Amino acid sequence: MNPEVEQNLATATLVSELLSGSGDAMSLYLTVISGYLLVAYLVGKELTSLQTTIVTILFLFFGITNTVATMSFMQNAFYFGQTYGEGRVPNWWAPLTGTLLALGIIAAVKFMWDVRHPKTE
Repeated sequence: MNPEVEQNLATATLVSELLSGSGDAMSLYLTVISGYLLVAYLVGKELTSLQTTIVTILFLFFGITNTVATMSFMQNAFYFGQTYGEGRVPNWWAPLTGTLLALGIIAAVKFMWDVRHPKTE
C-alpha cells in the first residue's frame, strides 16, 4: 500500500478514536449532571449543609474533569486532522463545546442553590 494512503488511514483512525473519546467523556458528563440535578430536585431541601457541600464538590470535580477531557479529545482531533491532512474537525468545536458544558455546570449549581434557598413571596 502507498505510504501516503497508510498515513491518511492512520490519521483518520486516530481522529475517529479521539472523537469517540470526546463522546465518551461527554456521556459521563451528562450522567454526572443528570445525577446532580436529580439529587437537587428530589432531596435538595432535605440535605444538610455538609451533604450539599460534599455532593457539590464531587459534582464540580467530575463535571470539570469530563469537560476538560471532552475539550482535550476534540482539540487533539483537530490538531492531528489539520497536521496530517484529514482535517474534518472544525477548530471552533472544542471551545464552543467547553463553553456550553461549563455553562451547564454553572446552571446545575444555580439550580441546587435555588432549591435550597427558595424565594419567599
